[in-house]
Amino acid sequence: MRDAITSMAAFLILAVLATGVYLARDHYQRARTTTEINAPAIADIEGFVNTLLGGNPATPPPAVAMPTLPSVTASPTATPLPRAGAATPTPTPLPPPPTPQALPSPTPVATASATVRYPYTLRAQPRHDNACGRDMVAGRIQDAQGKPLAGVIVQLKGDFGVKTVQTSSNAGQKGRYAFHLSGDPQRLFIGIVDEGGNPLSPRVEILHLLPNSGYEAFHCHYVDWQYNR
Repeated sequence: MRDAITSMAAFLILAVLATGVYLARDHYQRARTTTEINAPAIADIEGFVNTLLGGNPATPPPAVAMPTLPSVTASPTATPLPRAGAATPTPTPLPPPPTPQALPSPTPVATASATVRYPYTLRAQPRHDNACGRDMVAGRIQDAQGKPLAGVIVQLKGDFGVKTVQTSSNAGQKGRYAFHLSGDPQRLFIGIVDEGGNPLSPRVEILHLLPNSGYEAFHCHYVDWQYNR
C-alpha cells in the first residue's frame, strides 16, 4: 500500500513538472515571437529545466549562429558574345586619304646681288714685317695695267678715330701712301673711299700688335690696291 502511494505521488509530481514545463515553454516561445528576441532555443526538457533553474554552471549556453552575409565582388562588365546564328556586323571602311595637290611655284623676285663690285680691289694679300723701322701701314695703288694712280683717297680707322691720306703724285713715289701709327696694339680697318667717304673698295682688317693674333711681332703692314675700270 505504501509503495502504491509513493508511486502515485511520484507520478503526480512528474505530471505537475511536465505541465509546468509545457506552460513555461509555451510562454517562452510567445515571448520570443512578441519581442523578436533572438534567444537560444531549448533543446529538450532537461535543458529547459536547467535554464529555468539558473542554468548548469558546467554547461555553457549554446552559441548563437550569426547569419552569413553573401560577399559582393565587383566584376568587370563582360562584353556580350554574339548569339549563335546572329549576323556579324561589317565594319564601315574608312574614306581614302585626300589626293595631294601640287602647290604653285612661287614667282621669282629679282633681288639685288649680295656681292658689291667695287672699282678697287686688293692687288695681293697684305704683307707684314719689320723692315720699315717703325709702326705704320703703307701701300700703293695702280690701274689694271700696273700704272701708279695719284690722288686716290685711302681711309684708316682705329682707336685713334679716322684718318685719310691721298696717294702721292711725286716722281718716284707716285701712287704710294703711308699711315704712321703709335706702338699701341689695336685693330685697324683700311679701305679706299670717295670724297664723301663712301667705300670704293672692300674693307681690310689689320691686327696691329694684338696679343695671340699672330701679328703681335710685326710693326709694318703693306696693303696694295688695283683699279679695275
